[in-house]
Amino acid sequence: MVQRIISVQSTQIKKDDALANLIGHFGRWQFLVIATVSLVKLSSGWVQMAIIFLTPNLVYWCKDFGDNSSRVGENMTCYADCAEYGYDSAPFENTIITQWGLVCERTWMASFAQMVLQLGVLLGSVMFGFLSDSGDLESIELNIQDLISGYPYQTDHHPPVPNFRKMIQGKPFSAKLTEQHFVPAILTSVWLLKHIGRKAACATFLALGGLCVLTLGVIPDTFWMTLTLGCIGVSCVSIVCTCIYIYTSELFPTVVRNMGMGACSTSMRVGSMIAPFVSDLSKTVPWMPTVIFGLAPLVGALVCLLLPETKGTALPDSIKDVKDSA
Repeated sequence: MVQRIISVQSTQIKKDDALANLIGHFGRWQFLVIATVSLVKLSSGWVQMAIIFLTPNLVYWCKDFGDNSSRVGENMTCYADCAEYGYDSAPFENTIITQWGLVCERTWMASFAQMVLQLGVLLGSVMFGFLSDSGDLESIELNIQDLISGYPYQTDHHPPVPNFRKMIQGKPFSAKLTEQHFVPAILTSVWLLKHIGRKAACATFLALGGLCVLTLGVIPDTFWMTLTLGCIGVSCVSIVCTCIYIYTSELFPTVVRNMGMGACSTSMRVGSMIAPFVSDLSKTVPWMPTVIFGLAPLVGALVCLLLPETKGTALPDSIKDVKDSA
């Protein structure tokens, strides 16, 4: 039994990749592919982060009760007989909150807008993953520019100072701070993937990120404590987001790799669709979002431990290769 395992592992590691031998492991072609894909992903990041600026928590009040009186309601208070709400939109000039009045009984529509966006990403992951594996891409002629619907809102102001405790509760945080953590996290991920492996990196930082979120829910609301834990948590998420795509692609054999990645991306988008509504639970059950967002990565870390390590092994080409190496 031991000899069989050693033999299989040795075969996986020493297995020649004819395509890699033909085009090389990294060169001008690989660099051009990475650079091109990176340019495409830039717009994806803008769309994903836009919701932060389009649905901020604004101070609102009832400015018209519809009875021709000069009565004005209290801040952050809903009234059944209010005809129109006023907003303090600073530092944002225009948002969908002010444009469509998404406060009080219409608050859920802001989360719904994010859900629809993620639904579009979900459908794209399923459709294009399947088409890529079926080989029908050449017969599909799509005008991408006609399919992209950008947000007609702009803001020239910087976002407010981040509050990581509020970030968990679905409130706006600094996109600039997130970017400052994301770039170092990518560089860190490269080192982690090379030296400690895919499985260990994903499981470790999923668990650490989850513990940071749970800790934020029980510690006092002290600035330096929430800032420290928040920074660690955001960094862990960024590292996992980088590692998980590489790890997932290596788990599937070549014949179903794109379809498998599409299925996994679909599952991720289901979580993204649910997340805004989980955040809204903070208005009725303040501790619930913290528990859900903290336990989810911990469960993910435990599940990750059940998967095989792919570091140093050749990618499987067929389902039979996966079964033989199990």
